[in-house]
Amino acid sequence: LKGNQITADTTRPTVDNITAEVVVNESTISNTGIYNKAGNEVKVTVKFNEPVYSAVEKPVINIGFSESEGVEPEYNRTAEYSSVLTESTDTIEFVYTIQEDDNGYLWIKVPENQFKDVALLDGNLNATMETGKEITDIYADTAAPKLTYNGGTDTSFYVYTREDDNGV
Repeated sequence: LKGNQITADTTRPTVDNITAEVVVNESTISNTGIYNKAGNEVKVTVKFNEPVYSAVEKPVINIGFSESEGVEPEYNRTAEYSSVLTESTDTIEFVYTIQEDDNGYLWIKVPENQFKDVALLDGNLNATMETGKEITDIYADTAAPKLTYNGGTDTSFYVYTREDDNGV
């Protein structure tokens, strides 16, 4: 073919970046805004190094929570892509709703066999991540507070209230 070039795509797509932000945050429990309760929704954006297609009907990402910063958790939740991915794109968004028993820093991992590059070659070109990504500005706190007594002779405890400007 004179003047035409054919380029073979043999490079496996990889995850370039993962970001997350809270899209429904009815109430936070601190001024830092990182603490989130069950029911809050998190939009997760996965950016690949090249355009990809879905390799399955509804792709998912794995979600986990770790109460210790920097410690990768078990991934016991998933977030499903909300529609059918029919066109190639390098950026895919998922929405995850924080559930009861989700406690700790949010971790996200893209599992094997969810996406292929635009060449649509066999599974050896599927996107993968060896380790997950920790999102340190999103912390799920769905555990009810507990009052503990640390011993001593005075077993009473006090509830302090503050009067407002009207003396109430």
